[in-house]
Amino acid sequence: MAKARRALESRGHELVAFSPPRVHHAMGLYFGLVGADGGAVLRTALRHDVHDPAIRHLVRLASWPRLLAALARPVVGVLWPRLGSSLCQAYPRRAEQLWTLLAERQG
Repeated sequence: MAKARRALESRGHELVAFSPPRVHHAMGLYFGLVGADGGAVLRTALRHDVHDPAIRHLVRLASWPRLLAALARPVVGVLWPRLGSSLCQAYPRRAEQLWTLLAERQG
């Protein structure tokens, strides 16, 4: 890493320290944003595309009502532990809740 840093800096690049967000937190934020409109924008964007089956499942999950997502969380948590706790973040939201998530994403 030090060698790469010196090489980049010698070519005029400025390196900025970066700490990625916690994965669990980032996934919850992602699901919250994708699911804020019930997955409508995502479904529209992917409508004519061939995509991975996992994406199809994520789109479907984003359109679930909050109660259904909460009920499915334990099952999903057993099958996909990392996904289970983030699932309840993917539900339709009011506009002010979406703005809060967007502000959080901006840091």
